[in-house]
Amino acid sequence: MKYYRIMTILWFCICLAIMASAQSTFTLRPADQSLSKSELQYAGEIIEQRLSAAQVELLTIETHPNDLKVVLRSEISPEYLKLLLTTRGDIQFRPALDRDAFEQIISGYEAISALVDSLERVAPESSTDDYLLEMETKQSAHILKRVNQMMSKPLAGQLEIVEDLPDASGKIRLYGLPKTDTMQLGREDIADIRMEQTSGGDRIWIDLSEVGAKKFATMSEQQLHKTIAVIIDDLVIMAPRVHEVMTGDKVQITGLWQEGGDRVLYAILSTDILPAVFKVQ
Repeated sequence: MKYYRIMTILWFCICLAIMASAQSTFTLRPADQSLSKSELQYAGEIIEQRLSAAQVELLTIETHPNDLKVVLRSEISPEYLKLLLTTRGDIQFRPALDRDAFEQIISGYEAISALVDSLERVAPESSTDDYLLEMETKQSAHILKRVNQMMSKPLAGQLEIVEDLPDASGKIRLYGLPKTDTMQLGREDIADIRMEQTSGGDRIWIDLSEVGAKKFATMSEQQLHKTIAVIIDDLVIMAPRVHEVMTGDKVQITGLWQEGGDRVLYAILSTDILPAVFKVQ
């Protein structure tokens, strides 16, 4: 009898440990602006909707004067959970610069040209017409900071350098986006966002409005044999090369490659935009 009692207690402790290991607590604070109580409550409602759409179990969510405290249980990776909780969710389709256009823009700026040349000498095979530079994740923050520090005001008015998420091998790519006289698509051009479950996994479809479909056709014609970057906030989630003019009103997107990634992406895009970018304290 004593043996069974000990085994029961041991099993109970194991179950508690498993439950605790899957439970996570996040304190979320607006990154660069203060929000009113009603705005924080609204942000909490959006986060609750996102967690539900991503099939994440929300245990509690509390609104405090300057932040939100979220307790949840999920098997989704911590970095994807942070995206789900902190990203505003502003999606854009933007033309990306090819190598020739990028080098033409920076040619008159010696400091940034020298930096790019030095980076390419370190990794000569890391740049293509599809992106500017590929690097290890641990290098990316330092390199992107150096690039942005060396961007003079005139150059910063013409060019924006953004990065994507790490791929399965831990690599990150930098992309150059023009900032002047370029066509963009945003949420206002989207009629609907759907997630389709297939034998090959989840697929996310964007239905463009009539205006959005016309803009996308024009953009794909202008970017033929070049790339279009799909961006959420300032993060590239995919940048496909355009092989033909796209005249339909449906676009399939992906970009989060780990388990549950497409659910996270769908949850961000199918709910309202957060009133601010949040950071995890």
